[in-house]
Amino acid sequence: ILEKWESLTARVEETQMATALHRELTALRTEFKAAHDRLFSYEIALEQPHILDERINRITRCSAKAAYIGMVGCDTKMLRDQVTAKIRDTKEHWMFDLFSDFI
Repeated sequence: ILEKWESLTARVEETQMATALHRELTALRTEFKAAHDRLFSYEIALEQPHILDERINRITRCSAKAAYIGMVGCDTKMLRDQVTAKIRDTKEHWMFDLFSDFI
């Protein structure tokens, strides 16, 4: 009877270990399946070529516009400086001409 008891005890322990391993494997399988489903549920959407071309053209136009505005801004400052210098020169000449009779 003692041998039978030890044999049954060993089989119970083996069964408990097998059950625990089975539960772990089932949990891992469920986790793996969920990861697989998430991975394959992602949809890779590529833009149509004409949409990409339109975006590239829009960015190029915006860049060109910004460069043009910067260039116009520089030209405006240069013109303003030139006009200011001309006015100053004209004013100096006018003052000189006005008072040259008294010198």
